[in-house]
Amino acid sequence: MTLAAYLRRSHESVSGLARELGCSQPHLFRLISGERKASVWLALQIEERTDGKVRAEQVPMTLRSRERLRKFLKRTEEPAGA
Repeated sequence: MTLAAYLRRSHESVSGLARELGCSQPHLFRLISGERKASVWLALQIEERTDGKVRAEQVPMTLRSRERLRKFLKRTEEPAGA
């Protein structure tokens, strides 16, 4: 689910979510509209805050950030001792 769809379905405000995520309302609005890209940290925060309804992979980010996210997720999925 996209962040915009999540906000519509949950009836949550952009400003309220931004406050909880620790970013500005204009930044989050621009992220939703596609004018900005999220950091890996923000994408993971969004996934956590939305209880996985918006996956970090679905959040707009640069190719470099997307690659960092893939590496991070791969590391966290590997079994201990691998």
